[in-house]
Amino acid sequence: MGTALSFSRPSPTDDGPRVPRRRRWWLLGIAVVLAAVAAVGNYILITGQDERVDVVILLRDVGWGQPIGEEDLGVAKAVPEQPLASIPAGDRARIIGQVARSILPAGTVLAPGQLSAQPIPGPGERLAGLPVKPGHLPARGFSPGDLVQVSPVMSSAGTDTGQVPASTIGPFRARVLGVGPPDSSGVVTVDVVVGADAAQAATSAAAGQVVMVQLGPGA
Repeated sequence: MGTALSFSRPSPTDDGPRVPRRRRWWLLGIAVVLAAVAAVGNYILITGQDERVDVVILLRDVGWGQPIGEEDLGVAKAVPEQPLASIPAGDRARIIGQVARSILPAGTVLAPGQLSAQPIPGPGERLAGLPVKPGHLPARGFSPGDLVQVSPVMSSAGTDTGQVPASTIGPFRARVLGVGPPDSSGVVTVDVVVGADAAQAATSAAAGQVVMVQLGPGA
């Protein structure tokens, strides 16, 4: 008789030898490298964008020709738009006493071209105070730096004062430095800066009456 052989499949629950799974260390390494690259990139981006420097700013309005005082200045961080477009905070003391070359509002980031070490009046210029009656100047008044035309009018003051009669003085141009408060009759004194060629006219006009009109750009 032959021998009967039987075959059976192993049960799923049978414990057999298992092949250990290979851990993918290379994926973990790539993740660490990518995280490091991202961190370095963010740092470079942030530090590259923060190019602000300490600059000098104005804390209050300053009119044309007005000297800059310590109390007018402050320090803020700003990004210079171009070289020499601002004054570094370290140069703050150097600009005290300089005068504004135009009307500068509060918050202005000061630039060297906005200030001048030359006092007002400058060489060859004259500073005169001209009394102006109500109706002889615009109702809105004048601001420092305004360019005006001064037209002397007939005055009751004759030549007793040693001045040229106002009626013989032609119109001349001047730059307004400031306007004083009105007196009891409403007359205001307007401080103007004139060139040497108009100095005599301004002196004579100060003894009489004038009409002042503001001139526009390019006038």
